[in-house]
Amino acid sequence: MLLLLGAVLLFWGLLWGMLSISALLVDCSRQYESESRYYRRLLNFATAATFRFLRVRAVQEGREKLPQSGSFLLVCNHRSKFDPLMTWLILAHRKVIYISKPENFRIPAFGKIIHRLRFIQIDRTSIGTSAEALRQGTALLKEPDTIVAVYPEGTRSLTNELLPFHAVVFTMAKHAKVPVVVMSIRGTETIRQNAPWRTSRVHLDFIETIPAEWIAANKTRELCARAESDIRASLEKAAPPAE
Repeated sequence: MLLLLGAVLLFWGLLWGMLSISALLVDCSRQYESESRYYRRLLNFATAATFRFLRVRAVQEGREKLPQSGSFLLVCNHRSKFDPLMTWLILAHRKVIYISKPENFRIPAFGKIIHRLRFIQIDRTSIGTSAEALRQGTALLKEPDTIVAVYPEGTRSLTNELLPFHAVVFTMAKHAKVPVVVMSIRGTETIRQNAPWRTSRVHLDFIETIPAEWIAANKTRELCARAESDIRASLEKAAPPAE
């Protein structure tokens, strides 16, 4: 038992050391213009190890609806801090870039790594910086095979009820002329209370890919309403019946 505990502590010590040393090499004053395979693999490995330790299992549905190549905007509901970790892990072979709040960039080591992977900061209290974040997201979507991920609710739902969507985030897809992949997630809200003694199953439903042609022919608010309706229906379908 002591040997096993020692091995576990050694593993996490080595992993944290690797993350910390790698983070020291990131210049946060620099705007990186390309993807780093090393930092992407490091992030995915650390995430996979964390979920294995926390006994988290992913259950996917509708994976075949994902575009096999090309860029797209990924929109999803938001229940937990674990949501983006699970999403970029199951899409580990793709280049996933999140629009994220500034606090996440101040997390030791992790914040520098996501900066190197060109995650975008968005300050929801500032109209100017929010507009700049959307401009950066649009520019990234114009790059080959790039996924920009965002939560249209704007924040986590602490009650698991779907919050109203902000239509402005969908302008990125419209301006970049890319499809929108609509996904729902549930189960991440149970990880904190279950780990590490009980398994948590996280369900990810890739509901549909809205074609760029449909997006170009319709208004942004109609695109927003379609995605919100998709996610609401997916979550309601999975919800246990009321007693």
